[in-house]
Amino acid sequence: MVAQESGEDRARQPNLSAADVRAAYRLFLGREPENATVVEGLRLTASHDDLRLMFLNCEEFRSKHPELAGTKFVRLDAPPLEVEWRASERVAAELLAHIQAVWTRLGHERPHWSVLSADRFAPEHIGDTEREFFRSGEHNLTSLLACLKRHQLSPEEFPRLVEFGCGLARVTPHLARVFQTVTACDVSSSHLKIARSIATAAGVSNVSFSLVQSAEFGMEQSFDLWFSQLVLQHNPPPIIALILQRCFSLLAPGGVAVFQVPTYAVGYRFQIAEYLGNIAAYDGMEGHVLPQPVIFQIAAEAGCQPLEVWQDNYVGQDTAIWTSNSFVFRKR
Repeated sequence: MVAQESGEDRARQPNLSAADVRAAYRLFLGREPENATVVEGLRLTASHDDLRLMFLNCEEFRSKHPELAGTKFVRLDAPPLEVEWRASERVAAELLAHIQAVWTRLGHERPHWSVLSADRFAPEHIGDTEREFFRSGEHNLTSLLACLKRHQLSPEEFPRLVEFGCGLARVTPHLARVFQTVTACDVSSSHLKIARSIATAAGVSNVSFSLVQSAEFGMEQSFDLWFSQLVLQHNPPPIIALILQRCFSLLAPGGVAVFQVPTYAVGYRFQIAEYLGNIAAYDGMEGHVLPQPVIFQIAAEAGCQPLEVWQDNYVGQDTAIWTSNSFVFRKR
């Protein structure tokens, strides 16, 4: 629905008809209005100029016509974020236990939607869209291979791949076709149960599954390639930092880490005491940030150097508010 601009502080002389409002919906959004109430509300409170600006600036129009609406980014003069990212072992265990409980429940209630949060993958629709859901993992493999190719690297150089946050194995079987061995990690036992059945049904025999828990985060042995997308952002900053520290420490010399994580969000802050004091309120999917300087610091301390960083659109939010980055690091 198009957000209505408040008119409390300025007088208007509306001159719109219901036909005008419906025509605007068809012209800008290519669809009919949600209902008659929306039409009447806009007719009574908006002018022609108001209506035009509303549609030009609404998220639905911008997503359908990015070439017309343009792309907005977080301002370069944005202030630094207050993000507490170091945590004691006890606090880290408490944070991880919370995330594990939430995601295990989501795996029972809305497994596919929790991986790709689109209405068409909700439980009531997944019977018709499950094939599309698992086929979409091919795109993630394609983007990973293209990334390696940009640095003159081939899959054969990375026989041991770790997929962090495998969910329901949406991407896992695609990775297993290309890489010699795959270790698929996830924090949710309910997701892993489905993932194992998917891998078995796909005839995949070179994948092992690992539950993310304790300070090891499901990673016990050295590996050559670490891959993670649409995962880290759902963890509080201290957990993201600890996952990356574990990843970089186990990455073999010459190994590569390819991952995505939001690095800025306007108005975002994270203080451990505040979060733990209100932790019961965080009973669903969360969105968090780990600033770029922290990521570079953790990588440098582990002897990893950046090969590539780019701004992506994986968060699926307004890019004027959120900045998400994809990183490529290589162990010296």
